[in-house]
Amino acid sequence: MMRNGAAVNGAAIRNLQAFMPQMMDITCFSHTLDNVGSHFDAPMLDEFAQSWVRLFSSSCMAKLRWKDQTGQSIKSISNTRWWSLWELLHQLLLSFGDVEPFLDDNEDIAPKIMDRLRGIMANQDTKCCLKLELAAVIDVGKHFVTATYDLEGDSGLSLSCYQRMQAVCNACKVDIAQMHFSDLHAVASHTAALHPEMTAAWAEDYGRQAVRGAVHWFLQKFNVQFYTTMRAFKVACLMCPATVQTLGATPADVEQLRAFPFLDSDGVINNLAEELPLYLATAEGTRFAEGDLKALSDQKVKWWRDHASALPHWSQAVKMVLLVQPSSAAAERVFSLFNAAFGDQQEHALRDYLECTVMLQYNSPRE
Repeated sequence: MMRNGAAVNGAAIRNLQAFMPQMMDITCFSHTLDNVGSHFDAPMLDEFAQSWVRLFSSSCMAKLRWKDQTGQSIKSISNTRWWSLWELLHQLLLSFGDVEPFLDDNEDIAPKIMDRLRGIMANQDTKCCLKLELAAVIDVGKHFVTATYDLEGDSGLSLSCYQRMQAVCNACKVDIAQMHFSDLHAVASHTAALHPEMTAAWAEDYGRQAVRGAVHWFLQKFNVQFYTTMRAFKVACLMCPATVQTLGATPADVEQLRAFPFLDSDGVINNLAEELPLYLATAEGTRFAEGDLKALSDQKVKWWRDHASALPHWSQAVKMVLLVQPSSAAAERVFSLFNAAFGDQQEHALRDYLECTVMLQYNSPRE
């Protein structure tokens, strides 16, 4: 069962498990990754960003003049789009040199907001803190942003999501000084060059403090609270024809598939173990073309579709594991289609009409 991290949903799942013991409780990875952003501790960036967002959300003239000056439209903020604020902050970092001229040349737009923004930029201490916090948030955030978007697809992500999440875990360190901060390093070096009283080491450490809490929260979530879920998705790597060769899977490895409650049966595990030599022989030499996570997952699903008759026990197990998605994005996309296709006057539409309408909208772009 896929859900977000709300406590009330967790309580509901625990009650349901009493009646459906083979059900898995999966907290949406994409929602969890998106929540990392709420654990950044960047007070100067928060203060500046609130006024920056308010400026463009309340003034079309500000948007037009920004585009005239920089040649690019200001990024928009959405309450329903993951990491939209980070995308705007990323644009802010890339265009940081344009901010002061823009504020100075447009005093007639939202004067109170402009005064707050100019006050931050005019003070060298607050300006330095702002840019250091901004660079650190962008450096760390890019790992979570790309993973969030990779995991919002509709394909067989359960066979590939472990590697994607492990890459994010590898990029994050408990000792944050061991992490790589390319933007922060450049900003800290530039700041130290302009302000001799400030060392580059101090500037980098200040930036790291802004993201320390978010990194630790993420590692706690995925290495501790989500340990059982991550272990199940790790075992699902056995169902990748390319990976199973590298691992040199044995019957002992097949036993690990009991991490999925619906496979935790002696009969199922014995059938998979007996069919393992044939699976390894069939998968020998299989390679998948490089691509994004969705394209890679699609290739794996196609491989199993083509070999379903030759490997009946493994293909049946794969079908069930593919239903265990790491993200609720696909389900939420269906609700969005419902909202777009049906208004208040269609509240009593019959089920078959609803189903056909959504299937046509959902599947037509894929043809």
